[in-house]
Amino acid sequence: MDVISGVPQGSVLGPLLFLLYINDISDNVESNILMFADDLKLFSPHANLLQNDLATISDWCSQWQMTVAPNKCEVIAFRLSTRNLKSKTSPDFHISGLKLPFVRHIRDLGIFFSDDLSFTHHVNIILRRSQFRVNMLFNILKNSTMEVFIRCYIIYIRPILEYGCTIFSPYLKLHIRKIESIQKSFVHRIFKKFGIEYTSYFNALDICGLDSLELRRLVFDLVFIYKSIISREIYCANALFTFIPSVKSLRRHPFYLRCNIKNSNKSSSQFLTNRTLNCWNSLPVSSFPVKSSSRSFKTNLKHVDLSKYLTLSPLNY
Repeated sequence: MDVISGVPQGSVLGPLLFLLYINDISDNVESNILMFADDLKLFSPHANLLQNDLATISDWCSQWQMTVAPNKCEVIAFRLSTRNLKSKTSPDFHISGLKLPFVRHIRDLGIFFSDDLSFTHHVNIILRRSQFRVNMLFNILKNSTMEVFIRCYIIYIRPILEYGCTIFSPYLKLHIRKIESIQKSFVHRIFKKFGIEYTSYFNALDICGLDSLELRRLVFDLVFIYKSIISREIYCANALFTFIPSVKSLRRHPFYLRCNIKNSNKSSSQFLTNRTLNCWNSLPVSSFPVKSSSRSFKTNLKHVDLSKYLTLSPLNY
């Protein structure tokens, strides 16, 4: 399966369109459209439809005296495997008479998507950004208290590591440890600066009043599911889950789910629906508030032991 997309990233209209092309689907499928502010996304399983859409957009811009910057447009081919990348031929896309170049990574709303459907590139970028800010923090706040250091970390550094985590949340132990290493390094430097004995990472988190980043990502996932299927604060066009009627003898909570996406390869394993489903289905009934409230649900999760579903623990990290 090949997925090809093109994104004009800078023009009078801003990021204009995002194209998707899947190679092995029948031809009788029309293009779909998603819009957000000045961002237009087109996706279709047929390359010819996408090129026709590009021509239509180009004509529309010309008619209404608006311009698109073709030299800032990019195309990316998403593939489950990149082993035979050189042997595969991809269709050419043109806008305003210029051919759109192919890239390995593309940025959309702050998240970097790679052609191999992994988020390794995105993880490496947020690691560099957050480590740079940690170093800058220690250079600026030389005479500040420990509480100020921790507060600044929560405000200026941790959001970099957690932005969009419901999309890219890693399932590989290597990436989980890499992301956690930023917070571990920060806590260790804090203890060293203020002369506090550092015994273990999780003990240090308790002293600082922090949770592990992996635990926070799991909570974000659970809250996202709650908002999408129970409180309806988030609208999902596609049905990612199917409700299974509660069976009293099994002591399940009334929101037991089954995933509609098969967990058959590495790419599908990182989907929210697959990486969090076991944890969701095992939550105690007391986790769910009587009256629908995502805030109350998140508060109730603080009293639930989720360590069973975490990769890192005091024994291995």
